[in-house]
Amino acid sequence: MNKCLLLALAGLLTGLVVSNAEAAVRPHAFTLDLGAGGYFFESQQNIEDAPFFTLGLGYNLGTHWAIEGTAGYLTTQLKDDENFDLNAYIGRLDLIRHFGPDNAFVPYVAIGLGGLVFDPERNRAPVDKDGFLDWGLGFKLALSDNIALRADARHYFTVENESLDGSEYNNFSATAGLQFQFGGGVETAGVIDQDRDGVIDSVDRCQGSAAGTAVDAFGCPEDSDRDGVYDQDDKCPGTLAGTSVDASGCAADSDGDSVIDDQDQCPDTPAGTEVDAVGCPLPVPTLLDSDRDGVADSADKCPGTPSEVPVNSVGCPRDSDGDLVFDIDDKCPGTPAGVSVDSDGCPVPQPEKASLDLAIEFGTDSAAISAANNPELEKAAAFINAHPGVRIIIEGHTDDVGSASYNQQLSLRRAGSVRTALVERYGVPSDRVIARGYGETRPVADNATPEGRLANRRVVVRIEE
Repeated sequence: MNKCLLLALAGLLTGLVVSNAEAAVRPHAFTLDLGAGGYFFESQQNIEDAPFFTLGLGYNLGTHWAIEGTAGYLTTQLKDDENFDLNAYIGRLDLIRHFGPDNAFVPYVAIGLGGLVFDPERNRAPVDKDGFLDWGLGFKLALSDNIALRADARHYFTVENESLDGSEYNNFSATAGLQFQFGGGVETAGVIDQDRDGVIDSVDRCQGSAAGTAVDAFGCPEDSDRDGVYDQDDKCPGTLAGTSVDASGCAADSDGDSVIDDQDQCPDTPAGTEVDAVGCPLPVPTLLDSDRDGVADSADKCPGTPSEVPVNSVGCPRDSDGDLVFDIDDKCPGTPAGVSVDSDGCPVPQPEKASLDLAIEFGTDSAAISAANNPELEKAAAFINAHPGVRIIIEGHTDDVGSASYNQQLSLRRAGSVRTALVERYGVPSDRVIARGYGETRPVADNATPEGRLANRRVVVRIEE
């Protein structure tokens, strides 16, 4: 049986690929269905699953709704007694809701009720009648205007025995087959439902509705809140009855003050005007300007400015050259941007940018300073004392002989030796002197010659910038 079901489903999927019919549902057509598949019993019933055959007759109330009566037959036996054969007859009546009925592929849902009769062969037991409620899912795939493939899966909620007071079971069926349509649609005299909205033309007050549009009983697009704007165009569904709305179905606000017209007691308020809850302009507050500089106290960052002093937009005296000294106090107006100034707005003298090269000779791979270099140290101490109040950088430099990392460390040790000598021998404050090593990264001459390498092995004393 499972192989039969797989073959049937494969056939349906093949049809889905090759079908080019326009629609699987024709309004007001009668339908005949032939199906085969399987019926599956709940395990507690002790009944074997079995092949299931169906014959259905239906009528399309429109394109979306249909009613259908179905008769089914199967033969099976008890699980614990293979010789106990049963014939089962099923009858059900269903209401079907189609989705996308104008397409060749139409899914649907169904709900209904019916009965199941068990008739044991050879009268081995009394005939048993069960009632059930059923629901299911399926689809129809049009092969032509009159023939469609159909697949259906159904769930049955059954109540055992005639008095409906027995056990409750959940059974299932799956079938596939063909559906044939007769009459209805354009095959009857005249066009019955030309726009295919599910309402026949003789009743349709809005013929020509766009395909897929939800319509009411008279074929017109639905207007759930009755504001005169169809649901498909209504951007504000659920508007209260009697409310004036615009073309999009939203409460109208003609003057754009965010108070709808029905509540607006001051219509035609000029754009941008602040309004209260009933759409009327708010009273304009009187602005207080205590220092009478033309800037309200609420925005004045410099209250108390004399009234004759020109101020900027925040009530502070102007600073035309941007040096943070108000014009009224600035003794050097027009100072260039970026120049440091004093409290009078005048440029602050900058310390002299100067440096001193020391001719200190070090031994190979050594940072020790011999007594022969004392004159150079004295020159450095004099240079530092001549520039009080500034920090001094002592730079160590090397030539390019050796690795870069080694030369950097060597230059730092030599700069450190000079710093230590200046602090310990000449009383230079330690917090004013910083030693830095630059290795071979800042040559002042060509390292390709002995003279150039000698010039590059140097110590420089300079003022920190």
